[in-house]
Amino acid sequence: MHIQHQHLRMYRKRSPLLQSDVAHVLGLQDYSIVSRWEQGERRPSIDMLLVYHFLFDMPVETLFGEQKGDFSEAVTGRIKSLLEELRSSSADRKTAKRILFLELVLNKINSTSHE
Repeated sequence: MHIQHQHLRMYRKRSPLLQSDVAHVLGLQDYSIVSRWEQGERRPSIDMLLVYHFLFDMPVETLFGEQKGDFSEAVTGRIKSLLEELRSSSADRKTAKRILFLELVLNKINSTSHE
């Protein structure tokens, strides 16, 4: 998981909270773990990232910026593959709904990746 660790520190520093405050909210005994996350020495847990998201209104996209592009490419490829499979199968109502849903997801991914 590639996290934009410099953003973690930047968002926290914009607030009046200390690393020890964040550690307390996370239920950690020692703030040095938070320091290591902010310096990029350790990978933060999903829980920790959600705390930054909630405390500092940090966009989830900022937290996962580097890997978002790689992930969306992989997901897009698998969705296209599934769409081909579904389109070549029997065309019943459930399948049509699945195809429509996947097409909408694909359009959403494509529109957000161009922003």
